[in-house]
Amino acid sequence: MESPLGVFDYQRQHDLFVYVVDKETGLEIPVEETIEVFEMFTDTNLTLSIGDSYKFENITRHYFSNGNVELHAGNGFKLTCNEKEGKFKLNYNRPNLLSEAIYCTRSLIELKEKGYIKLNESKIQFDRKTLQSLEKMTLEIHLDELLKISQFLEKLDIKKDINLSLFDESSKKNFDSLYKGLILKEEIKSNFNESKLLHLNISLPCTNL
Repeated sequence: MESPLGVFDYQRQHDLFVYVVDKETGLEIPVEETIEVFEMFTDTNLTLSIGDSYKFENITRHYFSNGNVELHAGNGFKLTCNEKEGKFKLNYNRPNLLSEAIYCTRSLIELKEKGYIKLNESKIQFDRKTLQSLEKMTLEIHLDELLKISQFLEKLDIKKDINLSLFDESSKKNFDSLYKGLILKEEIKSNFNESKLLHLNISLPCTNL
């Protein structure tokens, strides 16, 4: 097929089957059920820049069976174009990894101040409505919370990146208590179950540091 869109054209008239290749014999074994491809992507040579400090390389172009096309920058940003209105739309989902979430949140604050992004050297200016939506996101508060987690990990000399999707309300409550006690040196009160949790999650691993 000459382009990634060819598979969408092909599946409108033909069924698609998955084949499993037997490593020993090299035979292609078809899977009985047909499949439908909804999305495909290709690499690009584009770079997305926000201000002077925030750049996203390894941009991928995603094609969808309904004809939509998106540019994905890192694990947080998706850029789409509304051809009828002639406007670009930037969607953001916070990445799960702490380091990526900090970088993306800082870049959004920069976007709020600058009002535009660049694809290579092409400037894309966002309208007032889009920029106002950034104001409602309380980005600075989110960044402070992320930095607090990062600084706490540095104090404990923990270099492993944190998966924020596992950081639920219970984890946040325990983290706040630890931060106040270990970093701010505040006196904290805990019940019996919380004391056991602190012992299991803090005292034991410290023997391996």
